[in-house]
Amino acid sequence: MTLLELQQLANGLYGDGWEVQEYFDEKTGRFKEAKDGDLLAAFIAAELSDTFDEEDDILALKEGLRVIEWGIRDLEEVARGFMRKIDEVHAQRKKEEQSGSGSILPEGRTAGVGGDGGGHDLPGEGEGDVGGGPVDAGAGAQG
Repeated sequence: MTLLELQQLANGLYGDGWEVQEYFDEKTGRFKEAKDGDLLAAFIAAELSDTFDEEDDILALKEGLRVIEWGIRDLEEVARGFMRKIDEVHAQRKKEEQSGSGSILPEGRTAGVGGDGGGHDLPGEGEGDVGGGPVDAGAGAQG
């Protein structure tokens, strides 16, 4: 297996099947810099290029798998951290609503008590969302 074949395999398996190829040379398979675009696809092309073992197809595939799994672990840790932070913000908002503290929120708005539950007009919050409960991890954050 050549590096180009490994990159083409990743390209065929990735999303729409064309993104990864934007980040490797179509003759050699070596990573090529890009100023913008899909940085996850760029990560895949760069890591495969940096860790490729031309001596053994199985080792090349295993090393490719290892770096992809490493990236997945890092992305999952960031996602878990975001979910924890969302839960902290929800808990803080609920505490402020219960205490009636009227603390200043973004854009000079105050956390109201009564009426619509306060905070409805914050950027990124939808109709009827009072922002008091934990986030359903399966639903994903929107905003």
